[in-house]
Amino acid sequence: MDFDVDRYLRQSNARFLASINSILERYNHPFEDDLLVSMETLTYDTPDGPKNWENVSTKEVKEWREKVLECNREGRRNAEMSKQQSSDFEEERSTVHQESPENSRVDTSDIESRE
Repeated sequence: MDFDVDRYLRQSNARFLASINSILERYNHPFEDDLLVSMETLTYDTPDGPKNWENVSTKEVKEWREKVLECNREGRRNAEMSKQQSSDFEEERSTVHQESPENSRVDTSDIESRE
């Protein structure tokens, strides 16, 4: 009987550790819109400089979070627009450099006269 209880406890412990490791692997990275609070000083960084966590209202956190999210959205939009513009430029550039034989400025008069 003690053997069964011991075995079940070990299995339960193994399942628990596997679950915790899975959670850590899944969420152990910074999120773009999260506040990272230093546990030593209870401060966090904002665009206006570091602030103390204990002096922050929920309203201030929401406003700051929206500001960060909007900056991230604008940054992504600008990156996408820049990428599209450079792609358009490359396409335009490649069509400009393609010349047809009729439009080329190579002197072929001596070749035609030999034939």
